[in-house]
This record gives sequence, C-alpha cells and structure tokens, in this order.
Amino acid sequence: ADPNLKYKWMPGRFLNDSTSFNPNATITGPTIFTVTITDTRFENCSITKTVKLNTPILDELAKILDSIKVCAGVATPINPTGDARFKYEWSPVTGLDNANIANPKANVNQTTVYTAKITDTQRGNCSVSKQVKVITAPPFTVVPTFKDSISCTSNVFRNSVKSDNPKVTFEWFDGTTSLGKSDTITLRPTVKKTYKVTGTDENGCAVSADVNLDPAMITIDATAPNNG
Repeated sequence: ADPNLKYKWMPGRFLNDSTSFNPNATITGPTIFTVTITDTRFENCSITKTVKLNTPILDELAKILDSIKVCAGVATPINPTGDARFKYEWSPVTGLDNANIANPKANVNQTTVYTAKITDTQRGNCSVSKQVKVITAPPFTVVPTFKDSISCTSNVFRNSVKSDNPKVTFEWFDGTTSLGKSDTITLRPTVKKTYKVTGTDENGCAVSADVNLDPAMITIDATAPNNG
C-alpha cells in the first residue's frame, strides 16, 4: 500500500481495521462498504468508492426450507432450489436417493430431520449447516364397497368408497380415463373388469384401490313368493 494514502472504511463494525488498505470483513449477509481514500500529499484530495460484498453460501443456505411436508413412501425432492455449484453433504443418509447432491429425494415413512452441510469450494471451502424437518403426512385408508343388481337390460354395480380421513376426496378411473369425482358411482360393466378409485388428502397425498367387478358373479334370488 502507498504510505501517502489514508483509508477510511464504513461501516467499520464489520472490519478488523477500518483504516487498513485491505481489511478483513466478517458479515452475515450482502453488505455494501464505502471507502474514502485521501492523498496526504495534497490538501483536500480524496475520492470515495463503494464495494459490495456478497455471501453466496449464505444465500444458498437461506434457500433450504425449515420444514417440508411429504407423502409417506413417496420420493420427494427436499431442496428444489439448491444450486449444484455447492458441495452438499446430507445426514443421515437413510431414506435419501443421494446424500451428496443439492436436491436429494427423501422416501420416508416417518418424520425425519436431515442436516445439510454446504461447502463453497470456489471461495475458500467455507462451510455452513442447516437442518430441514421432513414431515410425513398422516396415512389414510381408501376402502371401496359395492352392491350389485341385475335387470333385463344391464348389470348395475352401485359403488361407494370411504376413508378414515374425512378430508379425502375421491376420483374413479377406467384405466386412465376419469369417470368422475365422487364418493359414489354407478358402473355397468358387460364383462369382468377392474376399475380404480383414488383418494387424495389435503396434503396432496394419494392412495388408490382396485375395484374388481364381474357381471357373471351376479346371482338372482329365485325363491318363489309365499302367496298364503
């Protein structure tokens, strides 16, 4: 540094020496510093400049959610905005498809707390850590039932479905074709067929059940009436 130049950095509270040519800064987020340089050989000869220090690793850390809700047994990304430029190490590794990437998928059946250690290999290998709580939504049931009848023209199955979660909504399918959203439906298969009903809870978790219907299994009660 030129001994004829005097430096004054502000704000000085983040610096080890606010009058140094090259001070060390300790910051917790992006910070703008102003430096005034004065040439002591000339009266009133000063210039001022601003310097912005960014903290990429802290910005990356802030992307990680404190908690995320997932469906039990469904692989779900737990850090969707994570940047692959940083080195990630997740622990525990249980339930993760890859513990060394920015955005692993977690497949868990119970609430689990993971710790992410992030290292900026491009800026001195500094590291920070944060925990994320992966909350598993409560399981629920999907239980279909049906009653059958027969007429001269068609076989009719009056189907219904219920769940132990009153907030679950239902949708019926013939293959991939939706037959409607309801907890009841009337079906008229002419041959043995498998339908599907899917229940979705308030968290977006889905559970499906098959409904096997066979018109050939319908029986007629042929008992003669008692006329007295």
